[in-house]
Amino acid sequence: MQAPIYLSNHRNPRLFWWVLLLLVLLVLGQRLRAQCLQLDVVLVGDYSSSVAGHERFVLDAFAAFAERFTLAENGVRVGVVTFDSYGRTRLGLSGDRDSVRQALGGLRGERADGSGTDLVVGLVAAQQLLLADRPEARKLVVLVSDGAHNGAESPEEASELLQAQGILVAGVLVRDGSSQTRLMDRISTPGMYVETRYENLVEALQKLDVCL
Repeated sequence: MQAPIYLSNHRNPRLFWWVLLLLVLLVLGQRLRAQCLQLDVVLVGDYSSSVAGHERFVLDAFAAFAERFTLAENGVRVGVVTFDSYGRTRLGLSGDRDSVRQALGGLRGERADGSGTDLVVGLVAAQQLLLADRPEARKLVVLVSDGAHNGAESPEEASELLQAQGILVAGVLVRDGSSQTRLMDRISTPGMYVETRYENLVEALQKLDVCL
């Protein structure tokens, strides 16, 4: 004769906590996707004389990075800034793909021959664009440089201010003889520092996780 099967009236506490954990992860995932769908990115490129001859690598990487996203004024927007001793806004935040392409295309005939490398003016130009509107959107600066800063102000302090304002800073160091590895690492948001070479710059930016 088969033994009777008894059903417990007690709930399984482990099952309860697993279900709760899954619900929390689901909510967090939805919030994260929402943040990434509303994203403002400023691509900041070093255009000092040390970059001369390598401009196309920077522009190719910026173009490929922008192509990752479906751009829209109420979704992902991209801006472009270059710097040497001065910061120059080449494109304000735009959700129009053709505008981004046009801005980057216009830079292809321009040689990077500016004197000085001031990371701070690049960060400040990006900050001004990112804080102008859409406070609910995720904010990101992608800074590409050899890191050979020689400006008067501190890049670390400038980056700390941006991050305190909710702006992520991804430092992408292009290694060469003048590279300042520690500086670019220090100004980056944890987990968002990248080292590469010019010929690998497209791949480096493609792998950058903007939804940390």
